[in-house]
Amino acid sequence: MPLVVDKNAIRLEIMKAFAHLSDERPLTAISLREIAAEAGMSHTKVLRYFESKTKLHVATVHWASSFIYESIASWFDSHRLADYPGKTEYLDAFFAHFQTEKQDGVNPRDVVMTCALGSYSPEIKAAVKEDFERIGELFGKCLGRELGRALTENEISAVSVSFFGIYFARFNESLPDGAVCRPLSGFESLSQSSALS
Repeated sequence: MPLVVDKNAIRLEIMKAFAHLSDERPLTAISLREIAAEAGMSHTKVLRYFESKTKLHVATVHWASSFIYESIASWFDSHRLADYPGKTEYLDAFFAHFQTEKQDGVNPRDVVMTCALGSYSPEIKAAVKEDFERIGELFGKCLGRELGRALTENEISAVSVSFFGIYFARFNESLPDGAVCRPLSGFESLSQSSALS
């Protein structure tokens, strides 16, 4: 009887090895040989599944984005606008959750480095853009359901940019210890400031 190989499981092992190594070093400093060693397989085997580091990186982008997507969907499925005093508090609770909770499979540093690498690689840039748009569509769907109306492209962009800005802030540890950024409250108070009138 021929040996049945679960190719998806092997691809996942390789991507997990890449992600694990990236906890310690920049993505660009990790070789396919190191990834193979971390995954407990030969370099040749890794190349059978990913012909280049760029192909591995693109697959890893989509894999990590699926964690982000599922985490967002799960939060909106378990939190209803009606349970909050208003829209600002609802969205601030959403942003606070993603600043304080560890996201399995997603390292904020990797998100930031991957976005930067996209400026050097058309393939990585396309993967990041595709997943950014997919997550934006999810924001539109989830928030539209809660608000009872479709969101404008501008609204979706504002939420998406604020969300991914959280990853940047977490990576750089730019918020004071224990501080949680509540962008909607900040925007609301800023828009009501007489200094902007």
